[in-house]
Amino acid sequence: MQCPACKNKIPEIQCRCSKCNYGVRPLPAPNKQTPQYIGDAGNESFDHRLGRTYRCNSCRSHGGKIKRISASGAGPSRMPNSQYHTFIVVSCLYCGLIQQFDPWILSEESGGWKNLDFLSDL
Repeated sequence: MQCPACKNKIPEIQCRCSKCNYGVRPLPAPNKQTPQYIGDAGNESFDHRLGRTYRCNSCRSHGGKIKRISASGAGPSRMPNSQYHTFIVVSCLYCGLIQQFDPWILSEESGGWKNLDFLSDL
């Protein structure tokens, strides 16, 4: 396989180019994580799954770094009966493009995006 960004030869099993760090495919899902604390079932966290399956809209690379931020003030960040609103921010591991998501819409409570595998099709 050839890297779309730098044209370097990449083995079929590799997910990122070793020369330029371009994500050619999403990371595979982990089999089962070892529990980290009492009550942990060892399942993959929502943030980890989003970062693993994320595909950048700009460069089309796979993989992202996840952070949760809180914003306050006037405008869209101001929510009724609350001082701040939390956002999920994903930055592309290749080009650094930042995208912002509303965690409530991504949650199962809202009936929203329950399956994040759709992100690899974007």
